[in-house]
Amino acid sequence: EVLGRCSSEHTGTRLLRKLDNNHMRSLSKEEAYAESTFIRVLWTDLSNVVRSRAISTALPEAFRDGIPIVLGLLSLPNMKDCIPDGAAYGATGEMLLVPQWDRIVKARWCPGHVFCFGNFKFQSGETFPVCPRSFLSRMRDEMAKLGFTVEAAYEPEFCLVHKDTGKPTDKGKYCESLAMTTVAPFINEFSDILKEIGITPRMYHAECADGQHELSVQHTEVLAAADNHVLFRQACHGVAAMHNLEVSFLPKPYPEQAGTGAHIHISLNKDGKNAFGDHQGEYKLSSAGHQFIAGIRQHLASICAVSMTTKNSYTRVQPHAWAAAYDCWSLDNREAALRTQQYFPGGPLPTNVELKASDHTGNPYLVLGCVLAAGKSGIDQKLSLPPPCQEDPGYMTDAQRAEFKTQRLPQSLEQALDMFEQDDVLKTAMGNDLHKTYLATKRFELAHWSKAEKDAERKELMFKF
Repeated sequence: EVLGRCSSEHTGTRLLRKLDNNHMRSLSKEEAYAESTFIRVLWTDLSNVVRSRAISTALPEAFRDGIPIVLGLLSLPNMKDCIPDGAAYGATGEMLLVPQWDRIVKARWCPGHVFCFGNFKFQSGETFPVCPRSFLSRMRDEMAKLGFTVEAAYEPEFCLVHKDTGKPTDKGKYCESLAMTTVAPFINEFSDILKEIGITPRMYHAECADGQHELSVQHTEVLAAADNHVLFRQACHGVAAMHNLEVSFLPKPYPEQAGTGAHIHISLNKDGKNAFGDHQGEYKLSSAGHQFIAGIRQHLASICAVSMTTKNSYTRVQPHAWAAAYDCWSLDNREAALRTQQYFPGGPLPTNVELKASDHTGNPYLVLGCVLAAGKSGIDQKLSLPPPCQEDPGYMTDAQRAEFKTQRLPQSLEQALDMFEQDDVLKTAMGNDLHKTYLATKRFELAHWSKAEKDAERKELMFKF
């Protein structure tokens, strides 16, 4: 799990530079057709499996309006190709996967292919309501109506193993230099490729489990941040294969070792300036920052259903493991689910909130969309926060936890889905079709893995995400 201080550099100026850099590294549509064999159009389904269809550049006029795809495809579960009962759409009818030509990147790990993202629309041109990327776009626009630009960044952890033997690359511990040296050829090439596709590496270190490492990336506009997380995982798998390695993003790849998280930092800007901190505010938070965190906290148990989406996820979320077992917020307390940096005289104001109740099984568009919906509800309702929890809530008595109004987050996917189903704010934000289909997909998976052998889910999904 991450140890680093919340970034104090989330500023509008850096956001503009980052967006410029993304466009500088993006091919034009004409270049993509001229320089590649296939244009791979990516989407991420409700189970966070990255899928794609590839357009042959030999047919530049084909699929001008989009690629026809069966309506129920986004609901495929993580272990087999079938459409679960209860999904809003099934095997009848087609939607269009429409390439988004504003960002096209060359995949050096897959010569001859370039990648772009796709949005789903009905044949009529209307937005397909189960499209996760369109959901995040809509939530971003809702925040913009309040005057806020939202930025975000993931902090991805992952575990590396040798493809030939299945053994971890190293047995290093947290920040152990020799572990970093062992995988330096992979990390160096991976970092270079990230820069080539418009993602700026920020900080790297070895983590606690065997072969576990963390490479955080620079923040950017929230939709681009979700796109970045998809490309990060695609590139990580591709570069690992180039080095005869495999990479696991599973939350708990080794039952007796530290888990693998995907913490998220979210910040608010207004008129190009930090809108999260305020010298006059309580805890040096602005009223909007305070309310935004309060909204996320109020809906956090429900958000867990989209940010930690497998049975395996909940073996990671345990007390005393820096893995967000309780729904409290804090100033630099690593046991809290929501964390912002503590202000010191002369130091920077808070700039973002870190969500620790998150792993790589969650579709980033759904996760960030739900976070924005919850945060916006906090601003709309002018919600307030209890005192920050500055100690490990796992060691507190019930009476002490009540003082901070904190309780355990869901301890199973089943609990999280039940909370999610009852959450009217998230249901309204997502729309009935997306909310209903997500529940159908995840409950199908839950039923399948609950009947399987004890370790079957971990083995099957080890290298899935």
